[in-house]
Amino acid sequence: MIEWRVGEGSRVRFWLDKWVGPTCLTVAYPRLFINSTHQHSSIVELGSWTDQGWEWKLRWRRNKFMWEASQEEQLYQIIRGINFHRVEQDSWRW
Repeated sequence: MIEWRVGEGSRVRFWLDKWVGPTCLTVAYPRLFINSTHQHSSIVELGSWTDQGWEWKLRWRRNKFMWEASQEEQLYQIIRGINFHRVEQDSWRW
């Protein structure tokens, strides 16, 4: 199984590449992907570094339905646990 190992996040596309879990996030969360304003963005484009670490800043086309909000929370639980390596480049792992 080939997937990305996230370093600074400039080469890994958040939704389209397989970098967390068994599949890409587009497959795992198709409704959130459709609602995203950054469907083809890299990880580094969807957040920023703060004094406390990485802060996600996902943006949406419209307000989410209630059931989408629970999916968003599931997504955040998954991606908050990812440790980025700010000074390393993204790389493949298998």
